[in-house]
Amino acid sequence: MDQSGERPWMVISSERVTAQVRVPAGQQVNLSTLRDLLSSLGVVYGIDAQALCGLSVRASEERSVLVAKGHLPSVIVDRQVHLGSSMTPPATVSAGDTIGWLIGEGSIHGRAVDGQSLWPMFPLTCGHAITVEEDGAVRCSCAGTLKRHADGTIFIDIGSETYEMVSVTINFTDDKTSAYVIIPAWHYLPPHILQKAMVEAKIVRGVMSEAIVEAYVAQATERKIEIARGIPINHGVDGHVAMLIDEHIHLRVAENGQVDYREHGRLEDVSGGTALGRIVPPTLGVHGVDVFGAFLAPRPGRALDAAQIIGEGTELDPAHPDIIRALATGHVHRDRTGRLCVQGRYVVDEHVDYHHGNINTKLSVAIKGDIRAGFIVKSEGDIEIMGVIEDARVTAQGHLVIRAGILPGTQRVKAHGDIDVKHVASRSLKCHNLRVTISLRWSQVMAVGEVIAKEILGGSITAGGNITCDVLGSKDGLHTRVQAGFDPYEAELFSCAHREHDTLLAAVCEQKAQCKMKGQQVLAKQLSEQEWQVALAEFSAACKRLATCEALLDRAEILRKRRANTPCTAVVMVNGMAYRGTEIWLSDHAHVVLDKDLARPRFYDKDGTVAW
Repeated sequence: MDQSGERPWMVISSERVTAQVRVPAGQQVNLSTLRDLLSSLGVVYGIDAQALCGLSVRASEERSVLVAKGHLPSVIVDRQVHLGSSMTPPATVSAGDTIGWLIGEGSIHGRAVDGQSLWPMFPLTCGHAITVEEDGAVRCSCAGTLKRHADGTIFIDIGSETYEMVSVTINFTDDKTSAYVIIPAWHYLPPHILQKAMVEAKIVRGVMSEAIVEAYVAQATERKIEIARGIPINHGVDGHVAMLIDEHIHLRVAENGQVDYREHGRLEDVSGGTALGRIVPPTLGVHGVDVFGAFLAPRPGRALDAAQIIGEGTELDPAHPDIIRALATGHVHRDRTGRLCVQGRYVVDEHVDYHHGNINTKLSVAIKGDIRAGFIVKSEGDIEIMGVIEDARVTAQGHLVIRAGILPGTQRVKAHGDIDVKHVASRSLKCHNLRVTISLRWSQVMAVGEVIAKEILGGSITAGGNITCDVLGSKDGLHTRVQAGFDPYEAELFSCAHREHDTLLAAVCEQKAQCKMKGQQVLAKQLSEQEWQVALAEFSAACKRLATCEALLDRAEILRKRRANTPCTAVVMVNGMAYRGTEIWLSDHAHVVLDKDLARPRFYDKDGTVAW
């Protein structure tokens, strides 16, 4: 603590036996301050409660009050080690073995105010790896052979040819919150010598008694042993933003143990008024204490400038100035300077790849690069792509605009609105109206409205409206199929219903039989009525699915008959050449395969046949 005289502070003696509180004139010390003083220096032993109470009274002069007192270790003169009957040197011993007792009166060890033992200041008759406990028990610190020097000192031989006591050099870290010694291989430090050196160095905080024992045992390698540890400084934390929405990537592990790195699992769309983050004020930090008992002042944190974090579409909440909110519904992202922004459109400034991940949003999307193969982009609005769509899955509830093209692949591209694209090759497309600036090649197209392209080559094009192009088919006679005036989704529903009808009918018959059998088991009390009710519910659900399927088939048949009796109004317009081998359908009843090349034909329905 600051020793300027403005506040009380605590002083521990160099031998760590006494702790005093110095109080400036005219001041008193409350209980909370005393608790902080005691805990900061680890004072836990010999505390004088009466002295602490006296500090709560003001005094006219500066005073120094003894608040805790331990006791020094005994100065041993006539004590001797009495070995056990089975411990006559040389004898094999293990770590922790009690080999004898120190004979004499009084306590051996002292006690510091931090609760740690204070070793005797004289070596007695104990040498390397021999320790004396507080109760007088003499124990081995390591395994080896118990031997006796010529002067009568007992020690543990650990098997090295030579080992000796090392001179004491206490080292400190830069902030003086840790003290340590370096002991070379096959060297050791007796406890009383190390403790004396620590007293001379005035180390009073965080003495580690177990380290003193460790230093007394020689080992085959050099060691760095921490002998005292203070309290490191915790510098203040700068002001920052604690995000209230999840910006992190959450990769998921599939059942087969594989991770899909395309699915990042990030929350990126928010509604207007959503709390995005909270500005956390800076902290002052927590002071430290070095091994000499001196207080170390922390560096306070710096306040955050709100302008560094508030970006486009965000603001500080007027009612709660520490809360950052979205001004309107949009996509949350950070700009190049790290500011929080909310935009009405989901803007990707690069390719959609592993760096960005899949996109699934309610907002319109603008992608300034490509959509790479294997990725998914879904939007409940429009999607605009400046590059190409590789073999990726793209779905738009609104319109889809691709400034470049759609490359070959197996993943479908779908828009509930229109699709505008430069070129398409070997792809499956579903949309309302399709407009292709250059070529539409070897693709499967299902359009509710019309299809317009400069060139249609290969594949199958089905449109509910007109089909218009400059070139239809190829000079080589490659098969190209176009069908105008036929709703492809109606046909798809009919195909699905037709495929499922037989399966559903078989399921209904099977469940009907099961219900009859289970009903008989209920009457015979072989089955609970509850299980029978479950079977009836399943049978009812299967009947409903079958009825829906049959309704679709009936509706498809009615529409087919109606189309057969009603001329198709849609046409296929070719402004250039229509080549032989091209198959042309109008609705689902009039079709023709061209056997010759035609220039600028217009195909239309005439009495159920294709005319031009």
